[in-house]
Amino acid sequence: MKRIFVAGLAGFALSVLAGCQQSQAPGNHMTAASDIDQDTLCQVSTWKPINVASQCEAGQKILYRPGDEAGSEQSALFTAANCDLRFSVSATPGGTACIYRPIRSANALATPDDAAS
Repeated sequence: MKRIFVAGLAGFALSVLAGCQQSQAPGNHMTAASDIDQDTLCQVSTWKPINVASQCEAGQKILYRPGDEAGSEQSALFTAANCDLRFSVSATPGGTACIYRPIRSANALATPDDAAS
């Protein structure tokens, strides 16, 4: 009787743990932990997604170093628009570091003035 109980409990535990695996759908822009590029650092001075997308690739470490005229809210804008929030984000007054994940609406935020800068 104990063996049946233990075997049933083990089977239940395995079925619960199997449900924890996440599958990635084709065309999904999610970056898997194994796709993170720890060897490349992409540095940017703008929070605008269209500009960042032209300089960095998904999964790279990215460092946002705003200019002196940048307001404090730009760090939050950068984080929201460019960071993969499943991973750690480090934000200081001097800059923000995170894992880059482009947002799907990056091109929708572009204006002709943005493309020229």
